[in-house]
Amino acid sequence: MRAAVAAPSPAGSIRTDFSDYIWPTDAGTIVTSTFAEFRTMHFHGGIDISTGDRTGYQVYASRDGYVSRIYIWPTGYGKMLFVRHRDGYTTVYAHLSRFAPAINARAQQEQLRTESYPVNIECGPEDFPVGKGDVIAFSGETGIGSPHLHFEIRDENLDAVNPQLSEHLRMADGIAPAISKVAITPLGENTRVHGGWETQVYRARSVGEKRYSISETVNITGRAGFAISARDRTEGSRFRRGVYRNSLYIDGGLVYSVGLERAPMRNAHQIGLYYDWDLLDRGQGRFERLYAEGSGPHPFLPSGSRDSGVINSKDFAEGRHTFRIVCEDIAGNKSEVNGTLVFNHPPDFQIESSGPEIAVQFADFSTIDRILVSTARDGVTGWSLHTVIPKRSINGNLVRIPLPTGNFDVVKIVAQNVWGTRSAPQFHFVRKPSFVGQSFGLEHAVENGYVRVLAKTSGMFTVPPVVRVHEGQGQRPVPMQPSDIDTYVGAFKPAESFAGLRKIAADAEVNGHRLSAFDEFNLYPIVPGKSGTFSVDDGRLLIDYDSLTAYSTIYMEVEKDGAHGETAYTLLPLRTVLGGALQVSVFADSAVKHQGLYFRGRGSRDLLAPSPTGPGNMFRAKITKTLGDLFLDVDDSPPSVSSLHVSAPSRRPVVTFRISDGGSGIEYDGLKMYIDENVAIPEIDGEHRRVLYQASDPLERGNHLLTIRLKDRAGNSNSIERRFFVH
Repeated sequence: MRAAVAAPSPAGSIRTDFSDYIWPTDAGTIVTSTFAEFRTMHFHGGIDISTGDRTGYQVYASRDGYVSRIYIWPTGYGKMLFVRHRDGYTTVYAHLSRFAPAINARAQQEQLRTESYPVNIECGPEDFPVGKGDVIAFSGETGIGSPHLHFEIRDENLDAVNPQLSEHLRMADGIAPAISKVAITPLGENTRVHGGWETQVYRARSVGEKRYSISETVNITGRAGFAISARDRTEGSRFRRGVYRNSLYIDGGLVYSVGLERAPMRNAHQIGLYYDWDLLDRGQGRFERLYAEGSGPHPFLPSGSRDSGVINSKDFAEGRHTFRIVCEDIAGNKSEVNGTLVFNHPPDFQIESSGPEIAVQFADFSTIDRILVSTARDGVTGWSLHTVIPKRSINGNLVRIPLPTGNFDVVKIVAQNVWGTRSAPQFHFVRKPSFVGQSFGLEHAVENGYVRVLAKTSGMFTVPPVVRVHEGQGQRPVPMQPSDIDTYVGAFKPAESFAGLRKIAADAEVNGHRLSAFDEFNLYPIVPGKSGTFSVDDGRLLIDYDSLTAYSTIYMEVEKDGAHGETAYTLLPLRTVLGGALQVSVFADSAVKHQGLYFRGRGSRDLLAPSPTGPGNMFRAKITKTLGDLFLDVDDSPPSVSSLHVSAPSRRPVVTFRISDGGSGIEYDGLKMYIDENVAIPEIDGEHRRVLYQASDPLERGNHLLTIRLKDRAGNSNSIERRFFVH
């Protein structure tokens, strides 16, 4: 059997004439960032074209059409133009310094009307028709980033389409992608990769032109997923960019292939389904997943694709297999990395009796290659390894191992099969320690749809821990396996039908003494296709979800943190991607002026609700992207202005200053500026918190009054007046 193949979304489903597009600027053809590259909470929706750290290059309409939207904002993409074309597709141009004169005049007219810098103007076909090659703007550095032109193609639904599917929007490229690492992640509670439960990362070694290799043989038991870290570049450019297509083969058969042809814009946080946030947070780098669990949405796969690219060892014959990952750039240059897999189950055995020899009963001895026997004093010091090549006894699965000679208290036995896969260790005590005072504790972690349980002691488990989980009125055992003499690991899948307290209880013998340990925590399952409400913290936090909130079942934990006197909750797991809104209601203990409800996910902190929106000091808001930190905080400090400087060369005032707000953030629509009560519209650089105004018309000689008014998102305001003299 083979894993389900993820077919690439065909470029033919993109209904636009790629031959009709032209290069959108005279700044050059160096692309610094490609389509769908990683951004913290979204895909890069287009390509970035270098302007050599300069501004003012011409920006052309890539096709015939009309300007459908004029947008200006102090951060993000800065000054933008949207041009709609006859086929319903739209091209987008961003980080502009200024627009063509007629478009600029319309933007300035709207700024004067609203008395603010940000604008969002919807235009009709008759307002600003443009022809292919017409100058519609000039390149700049507005918004975030150094000078460059950001260019996009969007389809009829305003989702992003890869511009470089058009040959006219590519640059010459003869360099294949460089592959640096391969990661393999366990995707089930019983999965082991290289004997462990965590993602394993392997460095790719160059073995020739466009060829790489993973030197380690990778053992997989259960369901697992691959991920790749690779970058691309082109001649004449130092910039390293993303890869267009990744394909995974097992034994020469294709199991996954996805090209970056479209990316969602309204659900851009789906980036967390494609790039591996866990590996990024661990400092391992940017990995693109070569799998998609379940049948939920995926940014680059057809809807309904189920477990695409997920590798399950039971679908393959036991033993050695090969894998190959091919990385391809948009010009068709390819690199590949190869490696060896072993699909099998670790040896399973139990120690049945002892005496002058140890009787070991195997479930299946036919594939066992060797047994590794180690001894130690007190189980922790001076492990001495003895390698035993076993011989069958009369019972084909029973092996008798003579006790090694020497002074020791405990024997550790590990079996290895013919493919190099090792079993979990088993321990036999010749003498059990009798000292007391050792600790025994339980820990848990929610991951990949199950709960991992860790039993750990500062001594030795002389009898393995017996663990049970209690959910509501029911209870069940949690199978545990040793990873060492002081650590056992197990896992269980929580019941989707029960929300609330889970209790884990464990009994074990530690250093010859019976001990017990306990752990308890609340889990709130959010199940796709269902709706419900959770009440947390004695009703101070209410969580409502609907049938679209979860792509797959979310086992949510809520941790409370009131260390600083504020109501604060952490919704876990932090990296969970939401399919729809999670409605939250937080009740404050008392009414406090300028208190608001904030959220911090994978981005910066965001003010969700600046004031109570319901009875009893209730703050109500929606979380729409990922789980994270939810907290009440007070921002009673107004935004400030610093480094204010006014000059008037040639009687034309130049005003510069900086703005800041340490709490809720500047409300850019609320930044107003006047000279002698006449509206003055400054340029706002939100990235660097700088404001610049340059008057185009001279003032009369004499005294004048500058007024600056600021607001933040919590409702605090500030007003500054400065008199200046024009000579």
